[in-house]
Amino acid sequence: MVLNALQAECVQIISHDLVSDGMGGFTTKAIYDGRPAVTAWNSIKNADTGSGLQLGEELFEGDLYPTEVEDNFGRPS
Repeated sequence: MVLNALQAECVQIISHDLVSDGMGGFTTKAIYDGRPAVTAWNSIKNADTGSGLQLGEELFEGDLYPTEVEDNFGRPS
């Protein structure tokens, strides 16, 4: 779960829409857009995905890198 969270793309709210619920009430609907990646930081996902800024890059300023590690029994960890 932690790896999935660190690889999640960061988003920003670009606008709000006011939406009627049909019963006299209104709610807001946010429109999200991905934050652009910082070119000085390497993506912790594959470089060919072209994804935007990831949470791990934002929190650790690009210092996270994936490694292929196995335990004593040859299982990926």
